[in-house]
Amino acid sequence: MSSRDEQDKEKLFHFKQFSLSDSGCAMKIGTDGVILGAFAAKFADINQPHSILDIGTGCGLIALMTAQKSVGVIHAIDTDKKAVETASRNFCNSPWADRLKVFYASLQEFGFSSHDKYNMIVCNPPYFQNSLKSPDMARNLARHNQELSFEDLFLHSARLLSNDGRLLVIYPVENMDLVKSQSAKQGFAEAGRLWISPDAGAPPKRIISEFCLSGCSGTETEYLHIETGVRHNFSEAYRQLTFDYHPFFNNDSQL
Repeated sequence: MSSRDEQDKEKLFHFKQFSLSDSGCAMKIGTDGVILGAFAAKFADINQPHSILDIGTGCGLIALMTAQKSVGVIHAIDTDKKAVETASRNFCNSPWADRLKVFYASLQEFGFSSHDKYNMIVCNPPYFQNSLKSPDMARNLARHNQELSFEDLFLHSARLLSNDGRLLVIYPVENMDLVKSQSAKQGFAEAGRLWISPDAGAPPKRIISEFCLSGCSGTETEYLHIETGVRHNFSEAYRQLTFDYHPFFNNDSQL
């Protein structure tokens, strides 16, 4: 048994309508994934896309959150074999097993082999471009952009996205110029942007951008701070966004 397997005892994370494990996955369940999942699910709830693709699914969190709010087919891909196995188990144990399917493939492979067009694509990409490599190769692949650069992300997403579809991507603020240039190169326009800061007094650290290939009429800008400035005292905006998922949010809970 590897050290990674030994450290990853089967632990379930419980959300309101599903539970899942991130055992064996290089990247664990974190705030970025929860926020992107809730944001994508909100979009899916409003627009009800027929087909959704989750790029770099990991344990399948974003796909599951989106499934909770939609009725379409959801495909997920990842290059980490252990993550694919974990996501497959999580999907099978969910209420939406008949609509969820995970593939062991890179976006590059999937983009050239798939004939499907998706109404919505979601990605929490590897973006630690200038950080030191970790000794764990699986974590390297999940956190670094050698496996999936922004150039490849937008190139293959343009192939896979329907004309009226949307691409949702979360990334660090410092990558904004790179994301702008690479998305524009493939014909994408930014329809919406969510600035995310850890608390009310901190500058934004992450951005979620909504991209489209046609039908964009400008960029709608929103702001979200996760906490109010007091540890674990969540903002009303974060509470509203994730209310249908976090078990600790209920109608009687107070911020």
